[in-house]
Amino acid sequence: YGLSDSMLALILVLAGGSAFNIWLVKAYIDTIPKELDEAAFVAGANHRIVFIHIILPLARPQLAVIFVLSFIAAYSEYVITSIFLNNPQNHTLALGLQTFITNQFAANWTLFAAAAVLSSLPIMAMFLFMQRFLQNGLATTGTQG
Repeated sequence: YGLSDSMLALILVLAGGSAFNIWLVKAYIDTIPKELDEAAFVAGANHRIVFIHIILPLARPQLAVIFVLSFIAAYSEYVITSIFLNNPQNHTLALGLQTFITNQFAANWTLFAAAAVLSSLPIMAMFLFMQRFLQNGLATTGTQG
């Protein structure tokens, strides 16, 4: 299929998601009271309207948590990336960082540490941007504000 050593193959594998994320969303949606759904059905809403206008807005904090966890996991992925990408031009940040310390006799630990700190800046910026969505996090339920 021509997916050998391509970013498309890596994107397809990493976009597959995680069963852990599905479990988190399911557990969170189970905490939303059924009375909200029933009240919407009595008011004449269908399943699509209930999901889009009631369930998704209440699940926004949990979806933000899953987005943050998925972003960090994909951003720092090393094992799967090292399997799919062999060409140095296609290497991700994690694979590029590994090149600083691969040589046994000339391991550049200071450069590696500096690059690791700099590579954490996008994750910190994303976390600060998402902070307002993460405030409720995993602890909220459908009955809260």
